Amino acid sequence: WVVNPAGDGNDVTVLGAEVTSNVVPLVNMTSGTSQGVIAGASGFVALDTPPGSNSGVDLTFANGDNVKQFPVDVRYLFRIGADGEQQFSDVVNYIARVPGVDPDKIAGDNTKPTNVRTFAMSFTNANGFDADVHRIHIRSTGSARILAVGPAGTDATQAMLSPISNDGGSFMVSALEDGGNGVAPTTVVRPIYITLSEVDGPAPFTFITLDLYGEPISEGAFELTDPIASIHGDEAGDNNVRQVVDLTVSPNPTNATSTMSVSLDRSMNRVQLLITNLQGETVMTVYDQAMDSGHHVVHTNVNTLASGTYFVVVRTPFGVTSQPMTVAK
Repeated sequence: WVVNPAGDGNDVTVLGAEVTSNVVPLVNMTSGTSQGVIAGASGFVALDTPPGSNSGVDLTFANGDNVKQFPVDVRYLFRIGADGEQQFSDVVNYIARVPGVDPDKIAGDNTKPTNVRTFAMSFTNANGFDADVHRIHIRSTGSARILAVGPAGTDATQAMLSPISNDGGSFMVSALEDGGNGVAPTTVVRPIYITLSEVDGPAPFTFITLDLYGEPISEGAFELTDPIASIHGDEAGDNNVRQVVDLTVSPNPTNATSTMSVSLDRSMNRVQLLITNLQGETVMTVYDQAMDSGHHVVHTNVNTLASGTYFVVVRTPFGVTSQPMTVAK
């Protein structure tokens, strides 16, 4: 198909297409009722494709050697305006691929990184230079290893992935940019999701912000401590799930005092015990400090809460556990 998009600045009419195929012979080309002319390895067919229209071009090749893909070069004959001079475009290179060959494959994989956590972050362009930030380089200074960063695009249902070969035969996979690049001064970017493996507690990072030319603007450090999701593996890295936190809430329903029992399989430098509404908003902070391993009982007065359903949430560096709680008055 030859597509000529409509636009205020487009007054180009496509008048024809010249196709050259040096590997597989081109034997015929048509566009609707217009019959093309073949001369050697090239052919030409007349078109009439003004702005806002398209024209189909059918190409027939004599592929006796069953070549699966081959190069095809195209020049477009066009005119600018109603009375402009006819001229050819530069050569545009295409690859013709024969349908029906074996497809690529994507399937699930059994690789299981250990101690996987996903965190949400935000970035604010607050540098004193009022410079646009085009790249942010982050580096883990602890045990954590970066598995993925997102969102991958403006449409969360799809992503354009770019596999890149590294030395030693391994690969990295990056999501291609979708839309304009760069963050203007005072702009806040949120949420930024980052998935890490080998997380054994707070995950420290350093960062450097870069301009359009890759020159540093500013640098700093941050720490990720509050994962929004987690997958726990044992120390040997097998597929077993290891329970880090146990949480019980009683009585449930309650109308005045709630007893929350928290069991940890290790000491934590920060444990948050929260009550949230159904929208995930914190309505009460019950506990927010270090907690030793073992069993802990916390009593809290909930008579200031309106009747309804809430969640009791325990957040640790290893993940989030929650239980529903009903307040009935």
